[in-house]
Amino acid sequence: MIECSNIHFHYKNKKSGFQIQDISLQIEPGYFTCLLGHNGAGKTTFLKLIYGMLMPESGDVMFDGEDVLSEKQYDGKVIAGTDISEGCEREKLTLTNLDTYHQICAYVGEEWCIPFLSVKDNVDTLSVLYPEFDHELYEELSRKLDFSEPNTLYFRLSTGQQMKVQLCFQLARRPKYILLDEPLANLDVVAKRDIIEVLQQGIDEWNMGVMMSTHLLDEISDVVDYIAVIENGKLCEYGERDEIFAKHNTDSLREVMRSTDGNV
Repeated sequence: MIECSNIHFHYKNKKSGFQIQDISLQIEPGYFTCLLGHNGAGKTTFLKLIYGMLMPESGDVMFDGEDVLSEKQYDGKVIAGTDISEGCEREKLTLTNLDTYHQICAYVGEEWCIPFLSVKDNVDTLSVLYPEFDHELYEELSRKLDFSEPNTLYFRLSTGQQMKVQLCFQLARRPKYILLDEPLANLDVVAKRDIIEVLQQGIDEWNMGVMMSTHLLDEISDVVDYIAVIENGKLCEYGERDEIFAKHNTDSLREVMRSTDGNV
């Protein structure tokens, strides 16, 4: 289980003074959690905090009972050997156990591969970093998502195709958890359905935990197990889907969003 406890964060270099304020929630293996909120509510920032791409100012991120963040200071950033800058501010994050983060995958809009290589060359090159990578599963998922352009240069793919490749690659590692930021954007109706099905496959076959932010509420109302709603950097709703639907007297995520507007 990933446990986030009393997470606080704000961008020091932004005039808005945007903050993540005292958010606590869990991501459980074998369950699908949707992360909802309007544009600018803090969903992407929160996912980056869970994954270690940003450093919380206070609070804890626990992975199966272990605190994976070992230092909390602002003077540069290191995550799995990769430097990432956030404007002119730089934050330092060191992890006590990098093997832990090999069990967590994410699609949060960051560069994943070498853009001028073909899809096949990217997969062949990057998969050697992960002993758990299953090439047969990658091919199976690619077929399910109707992706058949392995020799195309990655940067020439559409945004939707790039997302499919990244998702197939990450799932082929059979991660314990996956964090997804708007993975259904720029896709047609069939592709959205197929992606939900492959995520469900991971949940069913190897007990993967999923947290996904999305604005496409109708597509996932029937498959989510937990709902978390963030507005203005605060968690204003969190719990099991059926309990939240009963609380708001609805069976629609869209209605839950409407009911929680301004309740922070």
